[in-house]
Amino acid sequence: MATQTFTVPGRFPSLNEFYRMPPMKQNRVKQKCDEAVAWAAKGARIHRMERVRIRCAWFEPNHRRDLDNVCFGKKFVCDGLVKAGVLIDDKPRYVVGFVDEFAYDEENPRIVVTLETA
Repeated sequence: MATQTFTVPGRFPSLNEFYRMPPMKQNRVKQKCDEAVAWAAKGARIHRMERVRIRCAWFEPNHRRDLDNVCFGKKFVCDGLVKAGVLIDDKPRYVVGFVDEFAYDEENPRIVVTLETA
């Protein structure tokens, strides 16, 4: 099974934070998050993959946010990978599943994304 890994620095807004934003701000935030993923993937020289399982390790600075709100960021990961040209699309034909892992790092919140060939 071939794998490729890259890291997105920082963290994304939670589901609750995102839906509390006005629609115009939601759009700006989504574009910013998608671009952060795309640039991180390009910077790591991630190659195009046909069918993948996406594993995300969400490193939060503390225990304040519910984990299901944190992993809402998968939407940004998928859209950013399409934007970077790593995935053709994020439909089930190309993304067969997800695995989420959670850890805490107060000084270095980040998202470590591993793409596994399915």
